[in-house]
Amino acid sequence: MRDPGLFVLHRVARAFPWFFTILLLCCTFSCGGADICHCRPTATTSQDFRHAEKHVPLPDTTPVETTVSQILGWPLGPDPTNTTPRTGRELTLYHIATAYLQNARLISFDCDVHLEISDVRDKTAPRVIVETPIDEEYCDNRKSLEERFCDIVSGSGTSATRMSASPNCRKLYRFRCWG
Repeated sequence: MRDPGLFVLHRVARAFPWFFTILLLCCTFSCGGADICHCRPTATTSQDFRHAEKHVPLPDTTPVETTVSQILGWPLGPDPTNTTPRTGRELTLYHIATAYLQNARLISFDCDVHLEISDVRDKTAPRVIVETPIDEEYCDNRKSLEERFCDIVSGSGTSATRMSASPNCRKLYRFRCWG
């Protein structure tokens, strides 16, 4: 039987990859023990899907308040191509006042930090994935996440370095995020 929470995450990630890419968290990670801000991706920028669209500064506007539940309720849009420009929601700055960090990992492919967040503390709660790019603009936030929220486990030879000793953070942390 398919996990409904993961199915929803997959649908949202396919429909809104830009949102999870630009959503900035007040948090962070490590690259197998190295400085989280100087990770070396295993892929080239040309191999990274929508690289140019993900690596942009956050908009300098007043954020729109939202929640994980509201994001999961957004209608699906068409799948973007590798060169599809950012449009619509991708150009909006969002703020989630309360979210719980469920899982955190550093993806070696592109050195993005992937954070699974939910509206509630429940480990089975529906989640969205927030990606924090390797760009200098996000360095302080990535360091903060690494230092404050999860233990780092080096993932030698794996595609992801988890931020915790188990697939999920041992303790759920409440925080706010922008992106």
